[in-house]
Amino acid sequence: MYTDEQRVRSLSRREVSVIYLKCQDKTLYEIAEIIKRDIKTVQHYITKAYKKLELTNYPKEQKETYLKKLYCHILFKYVETPEDIENWVPIDPKTGTALLIVEVEKKEDEEERKLGLTKNQKLNLTKKRRKRRKRRKKKNHLDGGGFLSLRHLSV
Repeated sequence: MYTDEQRVRSLSRREVSVIYLKCQDKTLYEIAEIIKRDIKTVQHYITKAYKKLELTNYPKEQKETYLKKLYCHILFKYVETPEDIENWVPIDPKTGTALLIVEVEKKEDEEERKLGLTKNQKLNLTKKRRKRRKRRKKKNHLDGGGFLSLRHLSV
């Protein structure tokens, strides 16, 4: 069982940006417009964040109430301005170590913006990136989060 703070710290940069705006009483449409993503994408980020914050078993109204009561003040402690979100590094609640995959995602987003892709091209690129990210996460998990195991240290 994790603390509320550990749950908040485990959120990805995108999830934090959406929850940060949700804590400021923004609607889905406003959030989508601010972060320049589709509404379904915003809903996906919110769903993932609610899952990490363990709010999935409640009705919609209760989720928002619990979000504000339990988590918004913790998030505001770390993210005072929207610019702070860019420097957000999620922490693995199990190990307490930073998840450096965020840096890779940030670079990919910048490349995508520079290319000026069409919506279909972005969708195809997103599918490929999801597969790559899954492989990275799986590899990171199998490697023990980047730490050497005892078997690597044996002589």
